[in-house]
Amino acid sequence: MKNYRHKQIRSVILERIEQGFYGENQQIPKSKALAAEFGTSSITIDRALSALADRGVVRRIARKGTFVNPRSQWDGAAGAGDAGVAGEQPLVSPAPGPWGEGGADGSGEGARWPGAAERTGRKPRGREDGGGRSGIVAMIVHDAAVPYHFWTKALRGIEDALSAHGMHVIVGSNNLTIDRVIGNIEDLSRKGIDGVIYVPMGASSEHEYEQINGRAIATLERLGVPHILLNRHVANAASSFVVGDEERSAEALTRTLLDTGVTNPICITQDYITPFADRELGFRQVLEERGFTDIEQRIIHVLPYPQQIDRRYLGEMVEILRRSGADGVFSVNNHIVTTVLKAADILHAEDGRTIQAVNYDSVEGPERERIAQTAVPQAYNMGYIAAEILVSLKLHRPETVFRVYEPCLFSERRQALQEALPLQER
Repeated sequence: MKNYRHKQIRSVILERIEQGFYGENQQIPKSKALAAEFGTSSITIDRALSALADRGVVRRIARKGTFVNPRSQWDGAAGAGDAGVAGEQPLVSPAPGPWGEGGADGSGEGARWPGAAERTGRKPRGREDGGGRSGIVAMIVHDAAVPYHFWTKALRGIEDALSAHGMHVIVGSNNLTIDRVIGNIEDLSRKGIDGVIYVPMGASSEHEYEQINGRAIATLERLGVPHILLNRHVANAASSFVVGDEERSAEALTRTLLDTGVTNPICITQDYITPFADRELGFRQVLEERGFTDIEQRIIHVLPYPQQIDRRYLGEMVEILRRSGADGVFSVNNHIVTTVLKAADILHAEDGRTIQAVNYDSVEGPERERIAQTAVPQAYNMGYIAAEILVSLKLHRPETVFRVYEPCLFSERRQALQEALPLQER
């Protein structure tokens, strides 16, 4: 089995603990410091530390840091090569029923999903109202107002999971600011909401992302509202989450792109959210494996593109492709790849060039046939699992943190994009 980067880092940290470099109850360096040391992202460090916390080697305390536990609290983690990696044992079994996107093998069965329980070393506050259950869970998501297929499917999964418990979901969205999010949380708490499924807000940088979403999570914890994060996580918060296995899936997509013969690949991404950061990391790691040395120049950040592509955004993409000379693009979402394909048509008409593309997100319409491969997050499963953890586990085991990495589905590989370029010739 491949030795993923976070496993290597976990082994190094564990060795340091066993040799006494990090002593009992001593704080381990912050994620950003470790990320700088190992030349990776804080997301990868978070996965490494979470795996050690799952085995009781360390405890993670929100906004304080990670501390070494006494050996008496370890669950046989010493020398445990791949033991304790989040993803080996399911925590709950999704209820039988129609899975919106099928199992990982396309059989339609609910896919086996990974998870792990982390000891956090703290007890959460109890509900301040001390009241009974309202039967309502709130979903707070900044971009739910956008007619975006992921949230439609995720919400359907949440609704199906809650209905099995006689519960309902309400959605708060519509371009919220962080202050409005906090106000909504406080209002929901006063109304005795049973829990919150929170989708962290995107930001212009990792620091801002951690800061604003840390405020929302701190409010949930202060009010004692059970919560779980969906599709995104916050590295410095000890919150349960359900996310896609973005990094590993992005590695597979990048290999597909290079295997089509691409020699000058670029990754086009947007503002900071952890799924985009993980996808970018997967792209980076494969390029590093293949011997690329100018990786930073190959990561291009653009402003969020609208649902309907206008002339200005299309012109910007044409210039990106022309200036980079790229013959292959890794796109982090469907809005970007749709723009890439239209820009590629323009360049094809100009000089006959062909640009391959892979995409992390589902794509509808004829564009689907023009993409070498697509990875699709299992939104329905993720929503279902998040709701099930919240109402079946978090309400009864509030001190436990659950971390779930849900596998993605992949389209069939298409070897040559030029077979479908340009559209008007088909």
